[in-house]
Amino acid sequence: MFLKLKEFILNVLRELTVSSNWNIGFVQDSIDSIMSQKHISSVKWMKHSFNDRFFADPFILSVDEEHIYVLAEECKFKNPKGVIVELVVDRKTYTLVNRTILLDTQTHLSYPAIFRENDTVWVYPENGQSGEQHIYKYDSASRTLYDKNEMISEPLADSTIFRYNSKYYLFATKYPNTQSDTYIYVSEKLESGYALLSESPIYNRHNVSRSAGDVFIYKSHIIRPVQNCTKRYGQAVVFNVVNFSDGLCSEEELFELHPIPGRYGRGLHTINIYDDIIVIDGYGYLYPVIGPVLFFIKNSIKYILNIFKI
Repeated sequence: MFLKLKEFILNVLRELTVSSNWNIGFVQDSIDSIMSQKHISSVKWMKHSFNDRFFADPFILSVDEEHIYVLAEECKFKNPKGVIVELVVDRKTYTLVNRTILLDTQTHLSYPAIFRENDTVWVYPENGQSGEQHIYKYDSASRTLYDKNEMISEPLADSTIFRYNSKYYLFATKYPNTQSDTYIYVSEKLESGYALLSESPIYNRHNVSRSAGDVFIYKSHIIRPVQNCTKRYGQAVVFNVVNFSDGLCSEEELFELHPIPGRYGRGLHTINIYDDIIVIDGYGYLYPVIGPVLFFIKNSIKYILNIFKI
């Protein structure tokens, strides 16, 4: 009886707090401002009417005068299995005006990374639970992903590709240790043929290794954003400088970006730049007024129940 009562109380509080309510936001700072000030000062969060799901891991697909087209992970609170969606966001109001499911599999999907080459857009989302990394072509006319190819037969987390000296370098962490030990795979082709550059990880700072967005170049420096989850998931994003030398690769930390205070100020773990637009994600309470109070009550009840071993 006590176990059923405990489960009931915690489920009710969990429903009301929803402490992992992620949303995507559009940064109002320029990349020059971020790199010089080492922080983000202003974000316009996407407005939408969904209260049963969150959106995270945004990658900018394209931009026109009226809209921003974003690929993201969508995940319902009651069914935590992510799907990949295309979101159409109004550039003036940052309101979600259309949503299309691009990919839904039997296992969790997230991090819909994009690679553009020869007028072709490729999408290679994370699907580590399947044990494989796949890549798809994107068709803008039908808004579909097609021509699925297996890149690597390993359970990888947040794979991120960067082309350097005519080779494709894929940065990823591995399941089950997805927050540590970044490995690099290299191939002559984008779609397949990847092999480890080294058996040893190139970056193995504990809980600060997993990719947090596309690798980009800033003033001749190669920058790879990584997640800092040392104290909690979504603690911060770290900018690492990538160095290629004598066929090897290494990284060194540049600086850290922290969550932006406000509605979604409890977490940050993705940042991407395309066509001078910067997109991030952040998380906060689904009910920002009562959420923190209920979150405190929930943790207090759990603490008391654990003391009395109920």
